[in-house]
Amino acid sequence: MRDAQVIVVVEDEAVVRMLAVDALREEGYRVFEVAHAEGAIQYLEEHADDVRGLFTDHHLAGQLTGLDLAHHTDRHWPWIAILLASGIARPDPHVLPRRTRFLRKPYEIDEVIGHLQEMIALD
Repeated sequence: MRDAQVIVVVEDEAVVRMLAVDALREEGYRVFEVAHAEGAIQYLEEHADDVRGLFTDHHLAGQLTGLDLAHHTDRHWPWIAILLASGIARPDPHVLPRRTRFLRKPYEIDEVIGHLQEMIALD
């Protein structure tokens, strides 16, 4: 029942965020979008029970990186699947939290959807 599933999209580039949000909504997901990790954490503190996936850029405006957000999410809400994207740095797989996949930019939006669907289906 996908209508109860929320994906949080964290991306500080508005156009990139909009493309991901639109595609995920077309797939039937409810989406919360935000430009920085701090806003995502604030949302998760109140709504994490409905959230099944987090799609975040590694490099974000603000004090926390996407990797920081991934670790925080894994620690507090371990059921949330995490997809971390970057065009600059590929993190060492040993530093990625469990249930986290890395996606290299540039990517096709179908890759985002496919990874999130696969990860959510593992629940």
